[in-house]
Amino acid sequence: MTKIIEDCKDSQLIIEAIEKAWFEQFAFWGSAPSREVYEDQYLKRVVLFAPERAQFNCVHLAQFTHENLHAKIDETVEYFKTRNLPIQWSIGPSTRPIDLGDYLQAHGFTHVEGDMPCMAVELDSLNEDLPEPSGFMIKPVKDVETLKDWVQAATEGFSLKQSTSELLFDIESKLGFNEHMPRQSYVGYLDGKPVANSLLLVTSGVAGLFVVSTVPEARRRGIGALISLAPLIEARERGYKVGVLHSSEMGYGVYRRLGFEEYCKIELYRLYINV
Repeated sequence: MTKIIEDCKDSQLIIEAIEKAWFEQFAFWGSAPSREVYEDQYLKRVVLFAPERAQFNCVHLAQFTHENLHAKIDETVEYFKTRNLPIQWSIGPSTRPIDLGDYLQAHGFTHVEGDMPCMAVELDSLNEDLPEPSGFMIKPVKDVETLKDWVQAATEGFSLKQSTSELLFDIESKLGFNEHMPRQSYVGYLDGKPVANSLLLVTSGVAGLFVVSTVPEARRRGIGALISLAPLIEARERGYKVGVLHSSEMGYGVYRRLGFEEYCKIELYRLYINV
């Protein structure tokens, strides 16, 4: 079992945990039947076989040299090309070489505008003084019915295509709802309608907050902060000390208000192959 990280004093340790958590969230989904996780000394790869969403067919933590990187990029692209899948390649502080993004672009990848801020907070210092809209409540996902609501909220919040929504439901339902799993998802309801979602994954000695969204009509009411706070409090009750996440531009201010601070950025590169 990975040792729980006690605080945010060692910034390098936090950055390493953030990068690992980003991979391990996808790897958790990749552990579902009919999905794939691959690791070797050069890279880590998760394939959810999502033909319309590059984020779900992803490469992480590459460790190349300038001598082998062209061959490794070509090898990786060929793997996805034979399966007709788009690719997302993540580059963080530990990626080697540090200029790998330039080489990815030379191989046809596009740099996703706006690098992704990576943030962390000590869970004892969370801002929990949040107003709650009338008629709002949060439930943990414990069965197929609440999972359907979670997927519905995520579909509207992220503007997912139906095929991606079905893929998420298939993966999450097959992984199941065992209370001892490292993952716990949450769905927020406003007047009985699912309007927000989040996912907690305790991994790499930290509590990772992922898949946070609010449907458009329920935004700017504090719901995004509440659906983010609930998993973090759960993680604290489990004994975890540090929460980490990877923020969108929209969520950055929300996470700052909760107490998160930025530690690094992750660059994203995508390649679409006959999709």
